[in-house]
Amino acid sequence: MTISRRDFLKMSGMFAAWTALSSCAPNVTQTVSPPTATLAPTLPPAPLEDDALIVHTLRRMSFGATPAMFEKARRIGLETFIEEQLAPESIPDDATEKMMGQFTTLEMTAGERFKLDKRGLPVQELIAATLLRQRYSERQFFEMLVDFWSDHFNIFIGKSACRALKTDDDLKVIRPNALAKFRDLLHASAHSPAMLVYLDQADSRAEAPNENYARELMELHTIGASAGYSQQDVMEVARVLTGWSITGLRKRRQDFGSFYFNPETHDNGEKHALGMTIPPGGENEGMMILDLLASHPSAAQFISRKLARRFISDSPTQGMVDSLAQVFTQTDGDIRALLRALLASDEFKASAGQKFKRPLDFFISMLRLTDATITSNARSARRVQEYLRLLGQVPFTWSPPNGFPESQNYWATTSGLLDRWNFSNLLVSNQIRGVEVDLGALTADAASAEDIVDVLSLRFLGELLPGDARSIIVDFASSGNFDEDLPSIAGLILGSPHFQMR
Repeated sequence: MTISRRDFLKMSGMFAAWTALSSCAPNVTQTVSPPTATLAPTLPPAPLEDDALIVHTLRRMSFGATPAMFEKARRIGLETFIEEQLAPESIPDDATEKMMGQFTTLEMTAGERFKLDKRGLPVQELIAATLLRQRYSERQFFEMLVDFWSDHFNIFIGKSACRALKTDDDLKVIRPNALAKFRDLLHASAHSPAMLVYLDQADSRAEAPNENYARELMELHTIGASAGYSQQDVMEVARVLTGWSITGLRKRRQDFGSFYFNPETHDNGEKHALGMTIPPGGENEGMMILDLLASHPSAAQFISRKLARRFISDSPTQGMVDSLAQVFTQTDGDIRALLRALLASDEFKASAGQKFKRPLDFFISMLRLTDATITSNARSARRVQEYLRLLGQVPFTWSPPNGFPESQNYWATTSGLLDRWNFSNLLVSNQIRGVEVDLGALTADAASAEDIVDVLSLRFLGELLPGDARSIIVDFASSGNFDEDLPSIAGLILGSPHFQMR
């Protein structure tokens, strides 16, 4: 594609404006200008009030706080809105569910998926369905929790039979238990064929126990690496779990892909793990271990810290973690109760600007806040996956068992920020096939460059840009035909440091 002199000058001006904006942003300490950009939140903790608190809370509870969400929360009250989102089954979501009908593999058995000629189709359709749910669902907090737990109990969809099994893990493990008791979610995950294949548990036998799942069960799923367990504990838990497998593992029969406890491959000896003696008891031995881990004090700390890191800041205080851990213990790991306490805490209310959007958050929030339409949904949703791949976070494609990183330090790289800037401009310029944005409809009542900047800022950020940042973009918008330059103006705001925070 040949770039005209006018386009080149326009792009150069936008880069310069983006650089200048960085010094105006309240939550950055360094200039953000490709190719030397880094971001770091420096907002001092301060309580928010009324509308500002609503905006902050909705940013953390959703993949993009739309004006409709804000108006509803304002109308019914923030506390009522939170309770509604904590009961997703009470929220009508028929339009989103109707979209799922185009993905035929969601209704197939694991055996049927495995035998497909197009073996990548289940992978493509699960990812596409996930992106569409995140973009369109009214149950936004639920989708955020599905994303959180999918990372916590990470399964790389590209490993062997996981491409046929991960769909069931999503639909039968993560989604039904995302707001349940942690104990129930843990048990469901431990019985997930996709998890057993991913961490090599399905092949673990008495004569050759595989330690992979036993280790990650403790280190990543429950009590954390600092809980003080030993390698001997790992070995004993691995013995406990021998025989936990799946049907049709070898021949991929039609009944392939269900949990199956095989007593013939189970180690029937007595075990000693985590200070507990476990008598021979078949599958029940594993159930005892899972219950022990779910109620362990270290699990209360570990899960509470991860939730706080996702929804408050990368470095929550120990006091905040202790407070949530107490709720975890008192409620037997009730996830709803944990989230209710987290959102009501002073530390949460004072954490505006302290979370950097991961690529998926950034990507979906742009689609939601520009009111982008994904046309021919199945095909287009698969196409936009390629752009997410460039940004670095396609759902279910993180290979190690620890899930996509949470910290800003990992994601706020020079190349990552430049990719975001490029993608935001492609999106608002309607240069992504299958995705349409109507900026004219969003700014229909704007009569000046100032109006356009303010309307788009409120739409994308939930607030007006601060004075200096606003002036820079208004000057840019006033330098030409602001109707013609509307995509450039929108791209500047979406690519700015302000939009990178949630």
